[in-house]
Amino acid sequence: MALATIAALRTYLAQPSAWAQSTAYVVGDQVRAVAALYVCITAGTSSGTGTGPSGTTADITDNTAHWKYLGPSLSTDDATLTRLLTAVGAFFAAYCDRTFSSGSQTYVTNGTGNATLLLPDYPVSAITSVTIDGTAIAARPSVGAAGYVLVAPNTLMLDGDMKFTRGIANVTVVYTAGYSTIPYDLEQACLETCASWYKRRMRTDEESKSIQGEVITFSTSPLPKAAKAVLDLYKRVWPR
Repeated sequence: MALATIAALRTYLAQPSAWAQSTAYVVGDQVRAVAALYVCITAGTSSGTGTGPSGTTADITDNTAHWKYLGPSLSTDDATLTRLLTAVGAFFAAYCDRTFSSGSQTYVTNGTGNATLLLPDYPVSAITSVTIDGTAIAARPSVGAAGYVLVAPNTLMLDGDMKFTRGIANVTVVYTAGYSTIPYDLEQACLETCASWYKRRMRTDEESKSIQGEVITFSTSPLPKAAKAVLDLYKRVWPR
């Protein structure tokens, strides 16, 4: 499950308005003409006829206005948006060292002799099985009885004086973890990051540029500040 949908990403990217005839444009204005996006690089008035700028060059004359091709419009760029959502989702998972979408997980670890075990993915919604030294452990039937119990969001405990006996890779837990519905703040962070990466595709590694004496500086950070602040709340704070 992706952290956000293409429909939500399209809305967040705010498609520019359609090009209009005999309209005054200033440097930096963006328009949609047919199935492409353009940015004004020389202020002027658009043509009184036609459907607007066309082509993929860096200087397109439109009466007294001049345009630069930015790329295809969002309606024709679903493949790029889908790839962005997948890439940003993978980046978030690596940055936070965890998975977000709900799914089955198998955790094999060393027994420590303690009665408590932290599961690496969370929140945990269900325990499928617990095995110690090849022996299946059942859920405890009552407080104080032998068996395991899940303490939210990801702590597995043994009751009835049981322990995760010491050993090498002798404990296996199969469980379900992750969000069945992605939290809104995480979805918003995904949208902001996708939008940043999408707009950066036309200026890869470009830190600044000058247009008619005005210098524009671009961020080269892989994460917008607001998105980073959200992801830092979801980062794993203990080792696997």
